[in-house]
Amino acid sequence: TYPRARTRLMVYCSDCGCDRARRDFSTRQLKKEYPRCYDCTQGSDSSYGQETFAFECPECSKRFADANSLAQHRHTHRARSFPCPGCGELYRGMTDAAMHFESGSCNACRGKDAARRAAYDLVANQPGGSRFLTNPRMLTYDGQVGGGYSDSGHNYKCHACGKTFGQLSSFMQHTQNRPACRDGQHVNANLKLTHSTPQPERLRFFHGTTWAKACAIEQQGFVPSESGCLGRGTYVARQDKARRFAEMRSVQTGEPGGLVELLVTVRNPKYVLSNDYGWQGEGYDACRAEETTASTNMEWCVRDASAIEVVRISYV
Repeated sequence: TYPRARTRLMVYCSDCGCDRARRDFSTRQLKKEYPRCYDCTQGSDSSYGQETFAFECPECSKRFADANSLAQHRHTHRARSFPCPGCGELYRGMTDAAMHFESGSCNACRGKDAARRAAYDLVANQPGGSRFLTNPRMLTYDGQVGGGYSDSGHNYKCHACGKTFGQLSSFMQHTQNRPACRDGQHVNANLKLTHSTPQPERLRFFHGTTWAKACAIEQQGFVPSESGCLGRGTYVARQDKARRFAEMRSVQTGEPGGLVELLVTVRNPKYVLSNDYGWQGEGYDACRAEETTASTNMEWCVRDASAIEVVRISYV
């Protein structure tokens, strides 16, 4: 037998047989002698006393009871690529990083109140950030500053439905889980929280296309796309997504696929949960969407093709 889960740093899942981090279990499961992780407990239909499996995960073939459970499970397949703005610990998404930051446990900003005020200030001080605040700061008629963060009220509002939230992470989770709010507004707060002046970053990405176009890109550079879920620009992604797109283009055209490996320099990117068409007008040089209406995978759009350096091209 295994010791009680709450006494161990890593927790053994009695269902899938894997050692998982404590955050991969609910509080209720951690109290059990034989706990089950989130992946294994999702899909239970307690109203019928049995499990139904109508929705299948395309990555691992696990099946779930409903689309929401499947969507939550698919989140576990994402790479831990989003860093906390304070301590740098990697998380699977922006909402997870914001929850950690606002919890007050981040070494860079200790204490819940201080962390939540810091997150509020970062949203308030970005271009267009005030539209996501319930009571943004403003000068009153007598020259005083009114509005701002409230430790007991709702500080954020959904631009699409008007619902208000006390914490940034709650607002982000709402936007992420409601397609009408995530996809309908096409304008987002920048969720890349940072405490310093933007510094240049060189990031490695890939672009999937046909082999002929890959050769043309190597010789002449990129021609920005005129349309897409992030507006005009050059679209790049992680290797697995770009390779799948190249394979799809090969099937569609009957030509060999091509994979272009790139180095991209960004100085002031905008991080959003879904579609965004206004980031270029807000002064950002790139936009990263956690997912879009066209894809459930992370995607980048780069404003200026001169910021992209082609490293190599390869057949797919």
